[in-house]
Amino acid sequence: MMDRLSDHISETSHKDVLIEDQLKELRGGGLPVVIFGGGSNAKAVERFLSRNSISTAAFCESPYYFSQGKRINGKPVYKYGTLPKDLSPCNMVLAASGKSIREIIEEPSENIRSLYVFDVTTPLFSMTAQWVKQHVHELDATYQMLQDEESREVFLSFIEDKAGCVTKSVKPLWKLWTSDQYFNDLYDPKAYQEQGLIDCGAWIGDTAEQYLDFLREQKVSGRVYAFEPDPDNYRKLENNAKRLEAVQCFPYAVGDERKRIFFTIGKGSQSRCQKENSGIEVQMVTVDELLSNKNISMIKMDLEGAEAAALRGMRKIISEQMPMLAICVYHKVDDLITIPQCILKLQTGRDKRYKFYLRHHSCTAYETVLYAVPE
Repeated sequence: MMDRLSDHISETSHKDVLIEDQLKELRGGGLPVVIFGGGSNAKAVERFLSRNSISTAAFCESPYYFSQGKRINGKPVYKYGTLPKDLSPCNMVLAASGKSIREIIEEPSENIRSLYVFDVTTPLFSMTAQWVKQHVHELDATYQMLQDEESREVFLSFIEDKAGCVTKSVKPLWKLWTSDQYFNDLYDPKAYQEQGLIDCGAWIGDTAEQYLDFLREQKVSGRVYAFEPDPDNYRKLENNAKRLEAVQCFPYAVGDERKRIFFTIGKGSQSRCQKENSGIEVQMVTVDELLSNKNISMIKMDLEGAEAAALRGMRKIISEQMPMLAICVYHKVDDLITIPQCILKLQTGRDKRYKFYLRHHSCTAYETVLYAVPE
């Protein structure tokens, strides 16, 4: 019999203690500290370490990003695997993304003594030990739905990462990172007669391109229906769609009704719908009204917290066609409760049912995805 979530939850949090223990290890380790990464997150991590009296000796990057002679804040940047002798061995702090991180986690270079991750991104929400205890039965309902040990491990590590109240020994969330986000061994194109992806939160078309590449590897073809309400992102999406050809673009927000809404334009992919009268006004639609006559094999959503409403707006497609769902569940504190329950209500009218899996795709607290796979 599967264990209950309540068996592993404490009423108090030890999160701050765990972070301080790691910082103490770095201060007292006697080894140089090297940051893997060269972008804004790596620079933010260096500032965090400096505030905690830890000096960074150097940076390193994967061969894909590395350029000879590059320096960050006056410190050298090396290609991963080629650190000089005075930096070997070292303690390495991960502050980048991409498949190369997965490789470092699984098979670290011999010149790395220990790996660390300090998430310095702005939290999207606050999850406390008290909140977890108050909602432990609702959270346990999701925990009991999860189909494999990896999903349950990600679930517990997600709560531990946010609230620091899991008593069972679990891996840090970043150590459970899998790099194949959305299109992985959970998605079998051969289970569908035709391939069609609804991409909600399409940004500039990166996921659409990833999907079409995945289908080519499987020797099948398909189409993408991409929704992106941010005008700047949409223009880039349209340009990329011309190159990709098999992408139809829609400049709309998606929800459970047709109406005009306010939309705040953020940096990069951080745009989102707003309840307040701020930002720009855009059109919201239901996906059912536009695409219920299309053959859909998969739905992906990354909507900065608007996922549940968007799911309700595609009730017909989900209940009649049962496409695979890949839904981001890291934007709101109760996503792991509300989104699975929303999907359960939408799968009525069919003998088939969804099986639920949870995967994590980043070294930060972002990119945790719930996969609903038809039986």
